[in-house]
Amino acid sequence: MTEHDMAEREWTSPEQTGPPPLPPDLERRVFWRVIPLLFAIAYTSQLDRTNLAFAALQLDADLGFSRTVHGLGSGLFFIGYLAQLPANVACLTFGVRRWLSCILLVWGVVAGLGAAIRTRAHFLVLRFLLGLAEAGTFPAIYFQLARFYDADGLGLAYTWVATATAVAGLTGAPLAAGLLALDGRGGLRGWQWLFLLEAVPACLLSVAVALALPSPADAGWLSAGERSALRTRVRWAQAGQGALELVPREAAVAGAGAHDGEAPASEDRADDLPLLASDGGPRRGSAPVKTQGNEVGGVGDENGSRAGTAAALRAALRDVRLWWLGGILLLVDAAMNAVNFWLPQIIRASLRAGIVNGDEGGEAGAEATSRQQRLDVKASLLAGLPFAVAGVGMVLNAQHAKRRHERRLHTAVPLVAAAGALGLLPLTALLLGTAGTVAALTAGAAGIWAVHGPFYSWPSAFLDAQTASLGFALVKSLGALGGFCGPLVVGVLADAEGGDFAGGAFFLAAVALLGAGMTLAFRGSQSEAEPLLRLPSWLRWRQSNTVEHISSVPF
Repeated sequence: MTEHDMAEREWTSPEQTGPPPLPPDLERRVFWRVIPLLFAIAYTSQLDRTNLAFAALQLDADLGFSRTVHGLGSGLFFIGYLAQLPANVACLTFGVRRWLSCILLVWGVVAGLGAAIRTRAHFLVLRFLLGLAEAGTFPAIYFQLARFYDADGLGLAYTWVATATAVAGLTGAPLAAGLLALDGRGGLRGWQWLFLLEAVPACLLSVAVALALPSPADAGWLSAGERSALRTRVRWAQAGQGALELVPREAAVAGAGAHDGEAPASEDRADDLPLLASDGGPRRGSAPVKTQGNEVGGVGDENGSRAGTAAALRAALRDVRLWWLGGILLLVDAAMNAVNFWLPQIIRASLRAGIVNGDEGGEAGAEATSRQQRLDVKASLLAGLPFAVAGVGMVLNAQHAKRRHERRLHTAVPLVAAAGALGLLPLTALLLGTAGTVAALTAGAAGIWAVHGPFYSWPSAFLDAQTASLGFALVKSLGALGGFCGPLVVGVLADAEGGDFAGGAFFLAAVALLGAGMTLAFRGSQSEAEPLLRLPSWLRWRQSNTVEHISSVPF
């Protein structure tokens, strides 16, 4: 009996009611082989999308951009993000390795072109194109993680990757300060050096992904038994969640190949396809179904994979729970991205007594240009503090949510805390000056960023991997609307109030509070605790386990 057969017998024993935990050594190896490269991708993405916040300290004055134009450019990035759903369909079609590599190369080129901005039109078009180029990144990352982690582990794994957004804010601040200090070198302004040099890592990562992105099927660092154990655990977890059936049994069997051992049309793409439940397939407490010697849906020809992707897309679009989660993320992203893009300028305004009575009046007699440069550097460095605390809060909240097997309160409570901190920002700034401003922004950022792990693992709690990946893209696409509106509204309010960000702070507090309320009203799956509020009956989703119900919808 081969090692693979022994593993299959161990992991599909009829007596078992669930898969045993993976050995700690295997968990560690999966972590170090999967997470670091995805972390680097997320870090680079965050760096290239938010370096505008620091470049604007010089760029807005150089090109005469108002706060409204800055907010519009910040938000247009997320209009490009509306392409996340079709981008994720492309990822499932061509394979995550090829797709991520292509995305990285294109966005690196577009990010570098930011140094050539000369007019408002250039600025707005490039911001939209950068969002369009990056649109498929995080859904592809989510799908890659779902190939190695079950629903319980996915939230924490995604949080480790998503901490890159906080780390990018922390390390990006001093990096931006250093690059802005290159002002005048080679005839370029500091903001031009910032765009050029921070675009290079994306191009380098494109090559790294093409060569080194791991796949469960060809991971040489796993034995055959370990690969089987890992894949079976993920699929067992999906079956235990009552995953929707996406393809009829005949299609699933056909997708496995007409003959045992038949090679798929594309090994990379075929391995991306998750194992899908078929009628009579695994449910809670049962083992995955085997058909014709292959795992159902484990491999497939081109037509079979397209049919499975189309069915998964229909299932995602019909699931009201995903639209509700998208509404929550719209609010979360409105607050998160407004903080991302305005934080350095809010701190600088506090340093200059722009929000309220600041504490830096002692520099009033200094030479204007020198004082402005010092303010830019100091604001950039102080902007790193909120992200340092946010990164720690993300991991702690995700770990606690995983231990408690709870998502709702671990999402809503941090949002309430963020709303309180942002609502008190004008008062703390008035009483404590710059220290109060930074403290309130730190607490607000920590609350908003803490929702990543519990929130983003929600789709995988009630959908199979392929539908959850497309559902994740749908949720993120709706969130992109918030990413557009949040920075823009703060900019418009600041211009209307003569540079005062107090109105923007109150707006973000209200947005975070509404997001918390929607989270408490959300009902995900039957296995979760009852919500404090229930959806109206006309919005409740009654999940069907039959492909006929899904296929009855025209698409």
